[in-house]
Amino acid sequence: MKKFSSQFRAAVPYFILAVAVIISYRIITEFHVILNFFSGFWNIVKPFFYGFILAYLLNIPFSALQRLFGKAKWKFFAKRKKGLSVIIVYLLFVVTVAFVLQLVIPALYNSIVYFVTNFAAYYERALMYVNYINDLDIISIDISIDGIMAAVQNQLHFVSEDGAFVPMEMLVDGFASTIINLSVALLNTVLAFVSSVYFLLEKEKILSFINRMTRAITSDGVYKTVVKNAHSLNKNFKQYLRTQTMDALILGTIVTIEMLVIRSPFALIIGVTLGLLNYIPYFGSLFGSVAAVIVIALTQGIPVAAIAAVMLIITQNLDGNVIQPKLMGGSFRISPLLVIISITIGGAVSGILGMIFAIPIVAFLKDMTENTIYNFERRKMEKDLLPDETDE
Repeated sequence: MKKFSSQFRAAVPYFILAVAVIISYRIITEFHVILNFFSGFWNIVKPFFYGFILAYLLNIPFSALQRLFGKAKWKFFAKRKKGLSVIIVYLLFVVTVAFVLQLVIPALYNSIVYFVTNFAAYYERALMYVNYINDLDIISIDISIDGIMAAVQNQLHFVSEDGAFVPMEMLVDGFASTIINLSVALLNTVLAFVSSVYFLLEKEKILSFINRMTRAITSDGVYKTVVKNAHSLNKNFKQYLRTQTMDALILGTIVTIEMLVIRSPFALIIGVTLGLLNYIPYFGSLFGSVAAVIVIALTQGIPVAAIAAVMLIITQNLDGNVIQPKLMGGSFRISPLLVIISITIGGAVSGILGMIFAIPIVAFLKDMTENTIYNFERRKMEKDLLPDETDE
C-alpha cells in the first residue's frame, strides 16, 4: 500500500503537466471562441465601465463640494451634502457639455461648409504641391494624387472598388445598420450616465465592500501594501488628469489665438484639436501640429504655413519646457523612451483611453519598482554590515 502511495505521489506532477498541456492546447485551438466571449462580455459591461470613468472624473469636484457643504452652518445643507453635491456636479457637467457643443459644433459646421465651398481651390493647390515634390525626384518618390483619391474612395460606402455605385439595397442596409448603431450608442450613453450617478452615490459602500473583501482574503501585510499602492495610483491619476486638463486649456487657447493672428478660417477647430490631443504625450501634440500645418498650407499657402509651423514649434517648446514642468512638478518625470513604450502598449490595449492613462500607470509602476529596489538594497547593506559569525 505504501509503495502504491509513493508511486501515486510521484505520478501527480506528470498528471498535472499533462492536464496543463491539454488545457493550453485547447485554449490555443479555441482562442477565437475565448476572444468572442470576452468581446461579448465587454459589449455588455462597456457602458458601466465608461460610467465608472465619468464618475471617477466627476468625483474630484464632487468631493470638494461635499467638504464645502459639510462645513456649512445650515444643517439643511450639511445633512443633504451628498445629494446636493451630485445635483450640482451633474448640472455643471451638462451645462459645460452643452456650452462646448454650442461653441464647437457651429464652428465645425462653418469650417466644413467653408472647406467644401473652396475644395476645388484646395485640390488644385494640393496637386501643385504633389507635382512639385515629384519633380524634385527625392529618392525616387512618386506621389500619385489619383492613387490617394482611389484609396479614399475605397473607404467610402457609396462606391465599390471598381468605382461603380453600390446597389440601393446595400445603401438601405447600410443606413439601417447606421441607425441601429446610433441607437445602441445612445442607449450605452444613457446607461453610462445613469450608472455614473449611482457610482458616486454608492461610492462609500463600494469602497467599503472592496476594503472588507481585500482584508478578508489577504494577510495584514499584503492588505497594507494594496491600500498604500491603491492610494498612490489614485493620487497619480488625479494629479495627471488635473494637470493635463489645465495644460490642454492653456495650449488650446494659445494655439487658437495664434491661428486667429494668421487669419486661419479653422482657428478654433485647430486649437480645440491640439488641446485634446495634448492628453497624449509627445505623439498627440506632434501629430496635431503636423496636421495643422498641412491644413494651413492647403488653405492659405506655404508662406503662411511656415509662419504657423514656427509658431507651433515655439508654443510646443514653451509648453514642454515651462508650462508642463510647472504644472506637474517632478511626479511624472519619465524618460521619453519609457513614455513611447507605455503609450504604444496603452494604445494597443485600450485605444485612446489606454494612451491617456498609460503615463500615470507607468509613473506608479516606476515608483513602486524603485521603492522595491531600494528596500532590497537596504536589506543587503544591513546584512553586509552585520558581523560574520565565522569570524568569531
